[in-house]
This record gives sequence, C-alpha cells and structure tokens, in this order.
Amino acid sequence: MSRSLTEPEIQRYSRQILLHEVGGVGQLRLLSQAFALRGTGPALIACAAYVEGAGCPLILPDRALEPDEVGYLFSREQVGQPLPSLSGAVAAAEGAEAPGELGQVPASFTSQGPRVALGARGGRAALAWAAAGGCPACFGAAVGQLTAPGREADPVVLGSLGALVAVRLVLGEERGVGAMVLGPRGSERWELEPCEGCR
Repeated sequence: MSRSLTEPEIQRYSRQILLHEVGGVGQLRLLSQAFALRGTGPALIACAAYVEGAGCPLILPDRALEPDEVGYLFSREQVGQPLPSLSGAVAAAEGAEAPGELGQVPASFTSQGPRVALGARGGRAALAWAAAGGCPACFGAAVGQLTAPGREADPVVLGSLGALVAVRLVLGEERGVGAMVLGPRGSERWELEPCEGCR
C-alpha cells in the first residue's frame, strides 16, 4: 500500500487497529475496499452500517452513499441500538423482494468478489459469500438458494454476521465461496455443491 493511516483515521479506528487480526495494514485494506449495495431491507442496512463503521466506503451505482442516509444506513450513533428504536430507518427499507447484497466496487455485480448476500434458506436466516477470486458460478448457485429474509430471525443479527464476514473477506481470513444458516444455537455452514468448473 502506498499510503499511511492519517491521524484522524488512527483515532477513529484505534480499537480495530489494536486487534491482531486487523492492525494498521488491515485497516488500510478496509479503507481501500469499497462495497456497493443491491437490495433493501433491515438486515442489509444493518450490515451496511457495520461495514461502513469498519472503514469500508459504501456506494450506490450512481453516487456515493452518505453515512446517515435514511433508508440505506443507520447513523453511526444508531449502530447497536435495539431494533424497535430504529423503526424509522427500518420502515424506509422494508419490503425487500430479493436477498440483499454487498458487492465489490468498482464492478458490475458479476465481479469475482468479495461479495456477501443476505437472505433466508429453509425458513432460517442465511448468507452466502465469495472471496476475491471465488468462483462466481458457485456463489451464484448459493445465492440462488436464498430467499428474501423474513421476520423469523433478528435482522440486526443477520446483518451483523454479514458485516463480520465482509470484513473477514477484505482481511483475507475467508477464502473461496461459502454459506451458512443461523439457528437457535448459532450459525452453521451448509455444504455447497461445486459447479462443473470446480469439480
């Protein structure tokens, strides 16, 4: 990387920088990896808020996304608050017809990652992801098994887990393509059928 963290960046992200998994180099990676949003819904906006809070810029296809823009992100002050107190922001994002997705930028949504899709599978909250270089066909097949996330799982929990996976992808701690579902005892990965090119 050709630049160093600025003093304001060090102050803002100091707690993350102190983590062994992140450090200064990892924080620079997070600051340089933008994500685009596709879809709506409370799980996606919670995920986006945490990803932006980690330092990854968020954009819409045609313009930069403002951090406090109602309907796309909670404000930084709202992150971590109980969902009922965020009803205005959530109401603006209700009614998703498809799983929400964070996709790599600059890119079309057929890029090879990193990408995270949030949804449901078999009535349980679920997500799929692809690291940079992960097979787009395998990721597409996993996303094809997701439906719009319903009310059976806390959308902030799903969004938080999606953000954690997105950050791990940027830091190089997740590889390839994967997927998991959330249940009462935590998360569990589901076995993905490899595509013809990966067999």
